[in-house]
Amino acid sequence: MTLNDKYLQALNALDGDAEGRLAAWDYLTHSTNIYRGNVVACDYFPKLFDKRLRDRLVQVADTTYGILVKIMDRYLADPSYRAVFDFDPRLQELILADRGYTSYVPFCRIDLFLDEETLSARYCEFNADGSSGMNENREAENAICCGRTFAAFAETHTLTSMNPVMFSGWVDEFLRIYATRADAVERPHVVIADYLENSVLEEFKLYRALFKERGIPCSIFDVRNLAFDGETLTGHDPYAGLGHENLPINAIWRRAVANDVLGHWDESTAFLDAFRTGRVALIGSFLGQLMHDKQIFRVMRDERTWSFLTPAEIAFINEAIPRTEYLSRDVVDIDAIKANPAKWIIKPTDGYGCKDVFPGPAYSPEEWARIVDERADAASGIPFLVQEFITPYKTPSIPMRGNPGDEVAPVQSYNNLTGLYLIDGRLAGIFSRIGPHPLILGRMGGLTAPSFWVDCESPFAPVPARTDEATGQSKEGTQIE
Repeated sequence: MTLNDKYLQALNALDGDAEGRLAAWDYLTHSTNIYRGNVVACDYFPKLFDKRLRDRLVQVADTTYGILVKIMDRYLADPSYRAVFDFDPRLQELILADRGYTSYVPFCRIDLFLDEETLSARYCEFNADGSSGMNENREAENAICCGRTFAAFAETHTLTSMNPVMFSGWVDEFLRIYATRADAVERPHVVIADYLENSVLEEFKLYRALFKERGIPCSIFDVRNLAFDGETLTGHDPYAGLGHENLPINAIWRRAVANDVLGHWDESTAFLDAFRTGRVALIGSFLGQLMHDKQIFRVMRDERTWSFLTPAEIAFINEAIPRTEYLSRDVVDIDAIKANPAKWIIKPTDGYGCKDVFPGPAYSPEEWARIVDERADAASGIPFLVQEFITPYKTPSIPMRGNPGDEVAPVQSYNNLTGLYLIDGRLAGIFSRIGPHPLILGRMGGLTAPSFWVDCESPFAPVPARTDEATGQSKEGTQIE
């Protein structure tokens, strides 16, 4: 009997646990699980990861990150290799800038389709800049703990939350990475920076509080509200007063995605100049764009990349990375793609929130042909990729959307998308999204399912911060009450 079967058994023994479902939704409506003014729909049925699944995901994460590090190293060292990517020259300059620490991508989320029976893993996308969802998982977890089904299941299984690693653990790692810089101070002023109209602000508030608990001043600023005088970066008008006006900034957690930076280039001069000159530590440098841009899938399958990979790494790419090409007539057979919508999905090379993503199985042949024609050869003004469509694995789901009758609705079978959070390249947690359609997204009925390690420990072990003696650096910092 699988863990899902056992959880269903506990649910059925409680006649569907209507009382627990109502309590869970009531919790969510009073929680911080809010995005753009709306409660984020969640799943009353958790995602359960035992040792077998955990070990497979650790292997996948380690192998993937190892390949990405080799690509980043080659990009930095070999100008001729850089042609394998197609980047705006402004972005390339930022990618090549010295980040001042050895970590490649301090925080990221890599999304894949995991078959929980065969353990096959096929990737959907990689997210470095602006990776989020941590608070959704935290609140979804808190919500289902309100019910008796979870309590009954926990009587016979040890469930380990991923939240301590994803929140306190990440803050510790952020400070550890920052402390390796030559100019590190003991009490840096940390800023969480983004274009706030695109932000998950409730999440930012939680992390700010954790920094403050460690005695670290932390502010939330819109990138456009930063000022740089050539020596010192400061900010004004912190979000909701959560921060310190005109206090020198030492470190930034960059939540602003590169595509937004390019779109607000002239308004972001202070932020960019402070990074270029090394006057501020950008934890989450633009080096992460090499994996964040969706053309990375095409790059990973390129012979120029395979020239420095091992046979085992190439085999992994062939297994895990779906074929991805530019939607261009000089690269792919456009007529063949139009004739087989069930085989393909179309995506912009860069972006987030599934904007302008078109899964072929969701459209009629006529609609699909129009979508292809309107985006082939950058006809819409931006380049698009065409990627092999992966059929998601299905697991049980109990949607909590606040609709009448949710508490007694039957269990559904929904598609899965599994996001692996990596902190400094190591698997730290999981963000599980499920939904009824090929595109697993909130506006299309998607849900956040709380994720747990079951009868096994978290694979993430924090790396101790370097001591003052080890760094040999001044640790004065800014004194803030």
